[in-house]
Amino acid sequence: MVEPGTDVSQRVLRAAKRRFYANGFANTSLLEVASEAGTSESGVYRYFRSKNGLLLAVYASCYAEINDQVDEAITAAANDDPDPRNLLLAVARVVLNGYRAEPEKTSFLLSHFGYRDNRGASREAPVDPTVEAAMQHEYHRYLDRIRNLCQDVMTSQPQLAAGGVSRIALAEIFTSIVHGIQTSWYMADRENDLAYPRVSVEDSLATLRFFMYRDDRDK
Repeated sequence: MVEPGTDVSQRVLRAAKRRFYANGFANTSLLEVASEAGTSESGVYRYFRSKNGLLLAVYASCYAEINDQVDEAITAAANDDPDPRNLLLAVARVVLNGYRAEPEKTSFLLSHFGYRDNRGASREAPVDPTVEAAMQHEYHRYLDRIRNLCQDVMTSQPQLAAGGVSRIALAEIFTSIVHGIQTSWYMADRENDLAYPRVSVEDSLATLRFFMYRDDRDK
């Protein structure tokens, strides 16, 4: 059913997200997206130039949503405890909880983001520079927030640097744990016949907390 009274580009974007999440990028045609959005294929091309351009717009929208959730989580956590370690844990919590809250979106990102050439997209397909810039902006905004928080942790906890830990290493540890766990969940969800043990969100946070608070005897 076509959404009434909404901008065509937004209808196309929402339809593309539903189709890409459910069937994957390669298995979704622009005709299917256009039909669900109540427009024509030429209508899709008018706003996104190509299927690849539409894919980048979906990526940008996904990371914009994640960034909004991260911003809200940091603001709420800062009201309780502004320690940058606490804020970094709040980011980890919201990102990990996002997998269970929106499994189709997270699965789409894990299986598609960064692998466009393997998923039927072409580097030669025309892409609106504005759409590509938006995707890069949202993705880097997400990464920069993590890196900046890690820098704040390093500044407030000089014992980490004294122990040989760098900001880059802390950021890599954070992303490896958080996104590694998401990937583990994703793989386990696709092997329903196998009894994979599932690490919980709280177990994941405990690992990060142990590392960052190891010299803080009050924690």
